[in-house]
Amino acid sequence: MSGIVGFINNQKNKKEITQKMIEKIIYRGTKHQSFYDDNQVGLGQCLLKNKENVTYQDNLAIVLDGNIFNKEELIKKLKLKKVTDAELILASYKKWGSEAPKYLKGDFAFVIWDKEKEILYGARDYFGIKPLFYSKKNDFIFASEIKAILAYPNLKKELNKDAIAPYLVFNFNPLEETFFKDVFTLKPGHYFIYQNGEFETKKYFEIQYEEVNYEKEKFVKLLADATAKSVQTSLKGEKKVGSFLSSGVDSSYLVCLAKPKKTFTVGYAEQRYSEITNAKELSEQLGIENKSRIINKDEFLEIVPKVMYHLEEPMADPGAVAFYFGTEAASQYCDVVTCGEGADEFFAGYGVYQDSFKFPAYAKIPFFMRRAVSKLVSKLPEFKGSEFLIRRGQKLEEWYTGLNWIFREKELKRYLNNQKIAPISLITKDAFDEFKGQNDLNKMLGFDVKFHLSKNFMVNVDRLSAAFSLDTRVPIANIDIFDIARKIPFEGKVSKTESKIYWRAAAQTIIPNESFKKKKLGFPVPLREWIKEENYYNHIKEMFSSDIAKEIFNYEALMKMLNDKNADYKKVWSLYSFLVWYHEFFKQN
Repeated sequence: MSGIVGFINNQKNKKEITQKMIEKIIYRGTKHQSFYDDNQVGLGQCLLKNKENVTYQDNLAIVLDGNIFNKEELIKKLKLKKVTDAELILASYKKWGSEAPKYLKGDFAFVIWDKEKEILYGARDYFGIKPLFYSKKNDFIFASEIKAILAYPNLKKELNKDAIAPYLVFNFNPLEETFFKDVFTLKPGHYFIYQNGEFETKKYFEIQYEEVNYEKEKFVKLLADATAKSVQTSLKGEKKVGSFLSSGVDSSYLVCLAKPKKTFTVGYAEQRYSEITNAKELSEQLGIENKSRIINKDEFLEIVPKVMYHLEEPMADPGAVAFYFGTEAASQYCDVVTCGEGADEFFAGYGVYQDSFKFPAYAKIPFFMRRAVSKLVSKLPEFKGSEFLIRRGQKLEEWYTGLNWIFREKELKRYLNNQKIAPISLITKDAFDEFKGQNDLNKMLGFDVKFHLSKNFMVNVDRLSAAFSLDTRVPIANIDIFDIARKIPFEGKVSKTESKIYWRAAAQTIIPNESFKKKKLGFPVPLREWIKEENYYNHIKEMFSSDIAKEIFNYEALMKMLNDKNADYKKVWSLYSFLVWYHEFFKQN
């Protein structure tokens, strides 16, 4: 893990500016800082593990956050001797120009200053494992985190209100523009070019599905081999390695392959939400020490402001808060840990992917009749089963906004004060257009890779690991593994009773217990119970009564929701999370 920053301007104090930017994200690289500047650019990086300076060769300078895992293959192809990852990327850029990322496999975000051509060129990995932000309001600025961009001189920090409605629907910000006006995220699988004041981004990686009718055994062998190789290459040379471990198949599979010295699990006194017992059982079977951390309700609530500070944009997933405690625990013993992100979106691990098997008799009713029922029910107050009736009378593109939607679009006007609410379809249309001709399952998977994996889960993993200078690797989110996943037919992904079918079969070849059968729990948190208690109620009420809450939201609607014993706790928490985030970035000195 590293932190990178940079900009183009004609000021003389470039190193002073880059130093101030780096200071804001110094936890991303506590071992060494280095800088480069000339008449046009300033570049800086902070490194977690080594003492490399900003690499400068043949009028090319590069700052890099991340790792290249197909290094040996590229060294042979480019006929190089021993090189660093940064030097390898420069060699790839010299050979393939802006198409260089197509040849790289790993987790990376980098920016190259091509002094001869006067081009600033940057790229981000396929699935958004590593972050990269930029602003082009006045000068062109980039950084690993938004905090560093906000430290740039004379950049006005301003709330982007256009992000609020999409956040309330998605559970996170799905837009390219962040919650800070004029600060954007570079999309995964894209690169940018900045030259002569002109900026453009281009896609170098396309998510495509092409189902192949291999035998199950062949898919299982391909997955087992690719996953073992990914774990091996992503951890090569690392010594103090640990793994996050829940009771599920994904983290269990990685632990069996990585064989770390320690595993880390968070849990709660409320046993039905805790996965510690199962994690300890597997660890003991493998001869690995398991470190568990019991989170209590008071410390969970107390840490939310700090979590929002590190996430930089509001996130309504309570699992992110739990993950913060997990990274804190792991950082006391390890430099690198593995995490199982990616499997659910690649192989269909969430319950929503099995929706087509529910109430098959209703699906036999002609669509025009279901459509009429959907329109009627959508005008009525919510009742048990109403969501099902609405969905089954719509095309997927009309209702699907991913895994953890919070508010439906029609609800937003009830809670938002005098705000223009752009149709959510403006966000989702381009994504669904990419998957035309695919079955609904592949459309959902592609959508969730683009949005929920890269803009939600990968953000949590990166920022909350960085908070403790911990380098987290996600071996499943590997381009070779995805290339196999995209070819798996429907029946190899889900059935009425099972999810991730071929993936579980691959995991079964190495997991010594029944973890490969476990259903998805999704980082459970007892929030639905805690939120009813007086301490939580008072904290939330205080936020709901703040000036900014009354400015943005309908105060009466907020309080009605808060005082409704049957209200959806996820909606309450999403509003509260936004307000805590706002307080951290706009009310604190």
